[in-house]
Amino acid sequence: MVLSKLQYYIAQYKKYLKRDRLYAGQYKWEALNNFQAHWDIDHDELYIMFDNCLDSNLSRKLWQGHAWSPKKMMLAFIEMQPDYVKMMFNDLFNEEKSIQTRCDRFVFYCDELLKMYRDEHKATIENSHYHGDYKMISLYLAYRYPEKYTLYDQDAFTKMMIKLGSQKIPRVNDLDRFFKVNNTFYKFLEKDEELMEVSKNLIKGEAFYQKKSLLICHDFYTVCTSPGARVEEY
Repeated sequence: MVLSKLQYYIAQYKKYLKRDRLYAGQYKWEALNNFQAHWDIDHDELYIMFDNCLDSNLSRKLWQGHAWSPKKMMLAFIEMQPDYVKMMFNDLFNEEKSIQTRCDRFVFYCDELLKMYRDEHKATIENSHYHGDYKMISLYLAYRYPEKYTLYDQDAFTKMMIKLGSQKIPRVNDLDRFFKVNNTFYKFLEKDEELMEVSKNLIKGEAFYQKKSLLICHDFYTVCTSPGARVEEY
């Protein structure tokens, strides 16, 4: 990517955040704070723990949408095979293994659980576990290790790389490169002290996660590629 283009979009993103208006991205930090408060893979009631982890007073759009129900399906898997699901998450969060291998394997595990679920529920019309696009998997990683990972949106990320003049557009579901690029984003975002202060001021309060988080990277690349944000006009 072209450095001057990255610097330009960081400057435009800062102008966007400084506008006098209600900040629409707060829900991401609120949901992260909630996840951090409740996650415990060794909890006696895995179903209850997971249900509490993915909860928000602001928005449920990260795990629930039109014809998209990853939380609902994972809760069904937990009800059916709690030990298997526990193994899946332990494997996903094993930082000694490559990120791409872990993510690909998690999808495989979900595929297997979906087969079991359909075998046990013959009348079900459910034919997806909603983890194949890796968005939900990135949420698990970003909310478990917020200082290392961020939320994945293939369409927005691809558009951002095009805007930044990248000579090599990322492949679909190339999580290894995605996380590496976003760690680069963070290094440059972090250098702008004013930007970081503006961002922190938008998520003040005990309801929001206050420590280092690469969630700002997701906010950055999605805002900069959103037609409604119109960041080039500032």
